[in-house]
Amino acid sequence: MMSYPVCREISQLIRGFNADWKKAIDSINADIMRSFTNFKSGTQILQTALTQLIQFYHRLQKVMSQPPFRNWPIKNDLINIHNIMVEVKKHKFTF
Repeated sequence: MMSYPVCREISQLIRGFNADWKKAIDSINADIMRSFTNFKSGTQILQTALTQLIQFYHRLQKVMSQPPFRNWPIKNDLINIHNIMVEVKKHKFTF
């Protein structure tokens, strides 16, 4: 069985992500737009960063579906990855 501090940290991680993920995507987009005057490079960097976000979130979902996590109530609070992908697609042609 996992220790209570680890459970609390994972729960805080998921709740924190849930609270800020849309704002974080907007912030990533805005930071890249300000930082890169070459639109082609900026677009590539933005797409790479957002792709990595989706990949890491997918890994989190996989981990949370394995024992001992699969029965944790916080697992039900994970954002559906398709919702994240829809938001990411909104930023696909920013440049």
